[in-house]
Amino acid sequence: DQSKKSVEDWDKSKEKVNKFFSKMGENWNKQVAKWSKDVEDVQEQNKEQWEAKKQKIKDDIDKWQNQTREDWKDGVKSWNRGMIKGAFTLLIIVIPIIIVLVLVIYVINQALNLMPG
Repeated sequence: DQSKKSVEDWDKSKEKVNKFFSKMGENWNKQVAKWSKDVEDVQEQNKEQWEAKKQKIKDDIDKWQNQTREDWKDGVKSWNRGMIKGAFTLLIIVIPIIIVLVLVIYVINQALNLMPG
């Protein structure tokens, strides 16, 4: 009787231990699956963030290039306008001086020709 009862207790204990380990294995598998999903979600978020940052950097570079190009064009236009203005102003100042000098030389030349020599 005693050994029969011990065998029954042993079988019950064995069954309980098997259930415990089976349940623990299921819980472990569920936890590992949850961790795997969390890792995949984080990787996906990081990938999306990386792509967003990469796109932002590309957009910033394009914006900077376009702005630099526009600034260069504006600078060249301004330089050209300045050069044209400078040349025009120089002509406005120099032409009357040249006309006066030509008239003075002409008058002096005429005066020298009138003198008997």
